[in-house]
Amino acid sequence: MRGRPHEDPNFGTLGDCDGAFTMIATLPSFQPRPGQIRRPAGRRGLSRNDNRELSKMADKNKPSPEDTDGEALGAQKPIEAQVVAQFIKDLSFENPSVGKLLEGPSDTPNIKLEINVGAKRLQPELFESAIDFKAVASSKDGTIYDLEIVYAGLFRLKNIPEQALEPFLLINCPTLIFPFLRRIVADITREGGFPPLLLDPIDFAQLFVRRKQELASVSGKPN
Repeated sequence: MRGRPHEDPNFGTLGDCDGAFTMIATLPSFQPRPGQIRRPAGRRGLSRNDNRELSKMADKNKPSPEDTDGEALGAQKPIEAQVVAQFIKDLSFENPSVGKLLEGPSDTPNIKLEINVGAKRLQPELFESAIDFKAVASSKDGTIYDLEIVYAGLFRLKNIPEQALEPFLLINCPTLIFPFLRRIVADITREGGFPPLLLDPIDFAQLFVRRKQELASVSGKPN
């Protein structure tokens, strides 16, 4: 499995606005775990309260009165947002150097993390928002582990303005499902025999803005 943008020819430029960034992390030396590590806390799924928060997020992305005709604004229906499902769409974990762990603690590894965010329309009011995550831990001896996962959510959105749709799917939706991806990543790395990889919160709004700026910069360059 390799990271690839989620494209939809019926979704305008959404497929071209996937956010992506790369960062490097350094963690303590790996060694076989002496006992059970405490499972990170987390819920099984988004609750009814989360759906209410989702609708509030959608309201924040509504166009301002200055950008909307007064009569049309008065006739606009309230935005409805609902989490239909959340799931692992793709998963791969490779542990090629497990034999070396038995020889004792290794050198301090470097962990390269990559995050991509994509979205697509499945039905007129049903959308998928997905986080494509990759973590590669390595040392001077080679790759320690390679984790790749795509975690997605299905969202039913009604009465949301077209100009608010893209930022909502690429900012608000991944923000809601990221805590569950974080828990899964911690569980998988722990079950692979390593200390759990605990991810810091991600500012998807900043990621979205940065990607927009990159695209504007590229489109502004002469051929």
